[in-house]
Amino acid sequence: MKQINRTRFAFAIIENKSGELIGSIEFNNRDEINQIGEIGYIVHPNYWGMGFASEVTKEIISFGFNKFKLHRIFATCDVRNIASAKVLEKCGLTLEGKMREDLLLRDGWRDTYLYSILEHEWAESKLYRKDVKI
Repeated sequence: MKQINRTRFAFAIIENKSGELIGSIEFNNRDEINQIGEIGYIVHPNYWGMGFASEVTKEIISFGFNKFKLHRIFATCDVRNIASAKVLEKCGLTLEGKMREDLLLRDGWRDTYLYSILEHEWAESKLYRKDVKI
């Protein structure tokens, strides 16, 4: 019987002092042949602007590049979510463009930004870590 490798990982984001669950982050190994991964996260509004999203995003990028030897990791965000776009940029991802009316929500169609980072960009960055805690 052929073993199927795990491709999707979801992690809880826990605030250290209180032990409270404040969000989650996910890594998905989207394409093993082309070595592409995807990340996504959500943080409770009470913890916005405190650096949690940036901290866990850096860790999950290291996880993807180190564990899966990927070439590219991408993430998307609502164009209206300026804070999330800033998190991705702070973590070294580059804005590739805007996908117009990419997602249908309750209030209508949403435009989506597409960000990515390549393995050599990550390795050359000050954010690169080989000793991932995950």
